[in-house]
Amino acid sequence: MSGFIYTGAGITRPAKTRDPKVSALKIIMVILIGALVMEVALYFVLIPCFSPVKISYTGTVPYSSEDLNSAVFSSTDSSWIRFDANAACAALANLQGIESVGIEKKFPDKIFVRLTERVPVALSLATYGERTVPVMLDRTGAVFLSAPVFRDDSLPLITGLPLEDIEPGMRLAKKYHPLLGQLESLAKLPEKYFSSFSEIHVENKTAGGYELIVYPVKSRVKILLDRALNEDMLKIVMVTLDVVSAMEPNVEEIDLRYGAFSYRVRPSGARAER
Repeated sequence: MSGFIYTGAGITRPAKTRDPKVSALKIIMVILIGALVMEVALYFVLIPCFSPVKISYTGTVPYSSEDLNSAVFSSTDSSWIRFDANAACAALANLQGIESVGIEKKFPDKIFVRLTERVPVALSLATYGERTVPVMLDRTGAVFLSAPVFRDDSLPLITGLPLEDIEPGMRLAKKYHPLLGQLESLAKLPEKYFSSFSEIHVENKTAGGYELIVYPVKSRVKILLDRALNEDMLKIVMVTLDVVSAMEPNVEEIDLRYGAFSYRVRPSGARAER
């Protein structure tokens, strides 16, 4: 038979007929490609999404990865698809020694956690349960238990603060925040002023304010100050202490409050007391 059809309109090509084998092959190929795509999605997307997440931590904090993971997974599911970043942030932020937390989820199974350590500016003593324990204070007034990684002989000892029956997450009242800010500024200076003092005592007043009493390391003299604790004041303290001690070796107290200057001599035979 001829491959052309003659009509009144001229010569036309016949309609092509589909080969059943070719159609079947195309269908099989589509099914195989679809199965391959589903398998890839299964192994590289679905399975990782529902498997335990892979967490990486950045930042220096006094906790091991095991401790951090324990806090995270106590508040959220371990699978990526169900991982609650907000809950994990809150759990980590409750740990003493951590100031801030940032969490990023990266598809399909990775979690990146950025931690900022609390930087202590002072050491103090507090009652925790039935014990007296050393605690750290940061510039925001946060109170957290001391740990070996935090120990620093350059930190000043602050006493007289209301630190009875402390609880996790406790912060000092805002009226003490300026003092903590002053301590932070002094710690950044090249001169290590705090090494010259054994204690800075906060003397709370009935009207709600407070004053400071500074105890030098190598002297029995106590020095009364107002709330201005800065480099200029500490220089005045050191110079005044040297001058007065040279003039009167039995000085018990030096008063430098509010721009005034006076000192008191210890009575004969009296012993210095703290």
